[in-house]
Amino acid sequence: GEEGADAADAAAAVKPPFQDDNKDFYRAKMNSTEDRTFLRDGIRSNLPDGADVNASFPPTPLGLPPQKLTRRCVFLDNMLAASELVDENARKEFEEDVRGECAKCGLIEAMATPTPSAEAIELAHPGRCYVKFQEEFSARAAREMLDGRVFDGRTVRASLATDEEFERAAAGAWLPPRPPPGDPSLCGILRLRSVPYEATKTDVVNFFYGMGVTEDKVKIVLDANSASTGEAFVEFSGDDANISQALMKDRAVLGSRCVEMFRSSLEEVQRMAMMGRPLM
Repeated sequence: GEEGADAADAAAAVKPPFQDDNKDFYRAKMNSTEDRTFLRDGIRSNLPDGADVNASFPPTPLGLPPQKLTRRCVFLDNMLAASELVDENARKEFEEDVRGECAKCGLIEAMATPTPSAEAIELAHPGRCYVKFQEEFSARAAREMLDGRVFDGRTVRASLATDEEFERAAAGAWLPPRPPPGDPSLCGILRLRSVPYEATKTDVVNFFYGMGVTEDKVKIVLDANSASTGEAFVEFSGDDANISQALMKDRAVLGSRCVEMFRSSLEEVQRMAMMGRPLM
């Protein structure tokens, strides 16, 4: 009896990280700036000499369930000229007009109409507004209702935005114009290196949360024994695709390793398969 108990204690002592009872701890670390230095130092050894870990993003733990992407924010562009939003009263009147239309789709949690920058006015950027709904289905309904509608002689462009975009706009940032969803400049394939051997497709999807990656778009490169080589190909496509944002995570942490990424192509993926390298 005592020997069995000792064996159980020993097994518990060597239990790998990211088990169920540790997930809350690592979730907290994902949002902890204080812990990033500690985690960064712990994975420095898998980088080329002189390379720094990308600590701009919190580490992504392994073993978490798929993180569901929600889009509660709508970005409304080209409703009027940016120069018409310089005055605070004009911005308030504009927001009230937008609110009246968007309220038909559901409860609005917040709105943001940033003051245009001098550069935006000089370059004749269109004015924009961000609307955050309480529910995702309301945001999607607003996008469908407003995209392509004519407002004050202009054709409105409506698309779903991230919470980060909304928060930056609410803080007063005039974000640069972005291509429409699904634009070729936002799509493509990345080749990853130094992926943890035990990482699953779900882990890779969580690493690129919100950037248009699903499990069917992840191909893990295997060796002759069907074990991971630490390399993978990831495709970015669809309305949520954002390969530019993904590249900003170069050398960010997945599990306990720093992932390097490079632009790739479908041809490279096909060459890998023709060389007899299994892809999972």
